Amino acid sequence: MKHLIFYSLLMLFVCCKKSESDEYWDTISAEKNGMPWSAELYAGQNNLNSGLIDILIHKYNSQGFLREELYFFKLKLTNERQRIYFTTPHDSDLKAGADYATLVDDGDVGCDNYHVLPADTLYNQLTLTQIKSSTGEINGNFDLRLVIDTGRKCNPAAPDTIYFRNGNFHTWF
Repeated sequence: MKHLIFYSLLMLFVCCKKSESDEYWDTISAEKNGMPWSAELYAGQNNLNSGLIDILIHKYNSQGFLREELYFFKLKLTNERQRIYFTTPHDSDLKAGADYATLVDDGDVGCDNYHVLPADTLYNQLTLTQIKSSTGEINGNFDLRLVIDTGRKCNPAAPDTIYFRNGNFHTWF
């Protein structure tokens, strides 16, 4: 029984900590509420719509635990500016969207959740500035304003609004 508990705890620790084999394909930088911010990211084909891509961005603390997750979904492979809407990854509307969340404990417990403000047209945009179809390489930039979901706020000090400005990224899909 001792071995079962030990191996269960070991698997929980290994699964929740960032491993050396995680395949992030590059980094992203932006100003988050006026402060420099960077994280790791990867992109892939949207699971529900083969012509669209998703970008998943993770920020880890110094101990290797996931603390922030920014997720762009249902992005078109076009150089045109794309508006980011208040939607979910599973809606059939084909509108690009974004979500942001903070995580606690060992990185697998959600804390504060943020979503795009539905009427915001000033900030919520993303542009793929370079698309190399032959290699799957993309570059882009974005500006995003997100508001906290008051029903899913666990940190009393969490800001009500988060601004990502001058965001730039490079990755492959």
